[in-house]
Amino acid sequence: MNNPNYATYGCFKYTSTVTSEDDFKLGDIVINSEKQIGIVIQIHSKNEVRTDMFGNACSDEIRLATDSEIELDGRLSENSTSSWIM
Repeated sequence: MNNPNYATYGCFKYTSTVTSEDDFKLGDIVINSEKQIGIVIQIHSKNEVRTDMFGNACSDEIRLATDSEIELDGRLSENSTSSWIM
């Protein structure tokens, strides 16, 4: 899942180095091994990103979150879909 409004989740206007070879795209919703879910708000390099919830991470530490994991996170529910726009 990808959130095109990713910039609203950052505290600053981040500068990214975006290429077609990046492991993740800006706005991708990712999860780490501690089950923390975040939105990619900055790309440092092909395999390093910054998320809104758990800071910087290497691509081998995170993966795309599934819809069910995002729902369990509580930011997406039947009554409130405005937090995550697909």
